[in-house]
Amino acid sequence: MRSMLDRLSERLRTRLEDIGDFRRHTRAEQRRLAAALLGELLPLHERRRAEVAVFLDFVVTARTNAAFAGLSRWAATGERALIRRILDGLDAGGALRPGRDLDAETERLASLLDGLSLAAVLHPNLCDAQRCAAALDAHLSDLLVADDRPVA
Repeated sequence: MRSMLDRLSERLRTRLEDIGDFRRHTRAEQRRLAAALLGELLPLHERRRAEVAVFLDFVVTARTNAAFAGLSRWAATGERALIRRILDGLDAGGALRPGRDLDAETERLASLLDGLSLAAVLHPNLCDAQRCAAALDAHLSDLLVADDRPVA
């Protein structure tokens, strides 16, 4: 589990470094970049489906096995830190709708990703990759401004 989480963390860290400052990108690019980063946490293809399935098995085991509780908490904290970093970048880049409570939005987005992941692993015929992506896109539509004016 630690190895899988380390690989995921490294993948995301590299992508964030490649993106750099969200303010360098148009709002449409910021949205695309945020969707791609957040999509790394969803089972949108077979490799990620396997990762998410292992992760879900692990966190369920961590509920009753204290030996795994710390790693489970670390993963949940890391997910929220990533989401908050993305939201902070979108906010600084002018893409986030004004007046959003970033703490609440972080938790709301983490809950959406966790729920979609669980549904997609348990019921892939009901919640496939396209539905996961569409739900994330709808959520981002609610969070982000609609225009694509260049950010100064």
